[in-house]
Amino acid sequence: MQIQLRKIIWRVSTVILMTIILNALSHAQDDRRKGPPREAKEACANKSEGDAITFESRRDGPIDASCQLIEDELVAVPENHRQNRDLKEQRDN
Repeated sequence: MQIQLRKIIWRVSTVILMTIILNALSHAQDDRRKGPPREAKEACANKSEGDAITFESRRDGPIDASCQLIEDELVAVPENHRQNRDLKEQRDN
C-alpha cells in the first residue's frame, strides 16, 4: 500500500513539474521579438514603398535596404534579405 502511494505521488509530482516547465517555455517563446527590428521601421518613416534607404543596424552598422510593405507596415528590408530577393525575381520574370 505504501509503495503504491509513493508511485502515485511520484507520478503526480512529475506531471506538475512538467506542466510548470512547459508553461515557462511557452512564455519564453512569447517574449521573443516578433517582426522587423525598430530600426527597420523607423528608417521608413515618411518614406514610400520601394524607396532605397540606408539605416544603422544595432549589430552590423549601415545597411542598404528598400522600404517594403509587410503586414500593413512599411519597413526597411535589406537588399540581401531572402524575401527581397524573391520579390525581385518575381518582378524580373
